Amino acid sequence: MEVNDPIDLGQLRAEVEEAGAPWEVSFTSMTALEEEARVIRLGVPPSPGVDIETLEEGKEAAAAAAFQATAESIGAPVSFDLRNVGGSTTALRSRTRVAVVRALPSASSPRWRG
Repeated sequence: MEVNDPIDLGQLRAEVEEAGAPWEVSFTSMTALEEEARVIRLGVPPSPGVDIETLEEGKEAAAAAAFQATAESIGAPVSFDLRNVGGSTTALRSRTRVAVVRALPSASSPRWRG
C-alpha cells in the first residue's frame, strides 16, 4: 500500500496563520494515527492502471444511471415478504401480550364515593 509523506503540522499551522485562514490545527483522532493507518481509514485507493481523470469524466453519467436504476433492472425483487423464507410461510400473529388497562375513577367521577 502506498503511503503518503507525513505532514509537518508545525509548517501547516504557520501557513494557515500566514494566510489568515479561519482554521486551527489541533489534535484529532485522525492526527493520532500513523500514516499507514490513516491511508486505510480514508478510503480505497484506485486499482493499479485505473486513470482517475477517466473516472471523473464518467462520474455524471454514472450518477444519472444510478438514479434511474430500479430493482428490476439489476435483478433484485421489487418486494419480498420476510414471513416467507425458503418457501416456508408463517402466519401473521401478534408478538405482544394484550394488556388490560382499567381507568381509576377520579374525584369528579359520579361513581366516586369518598
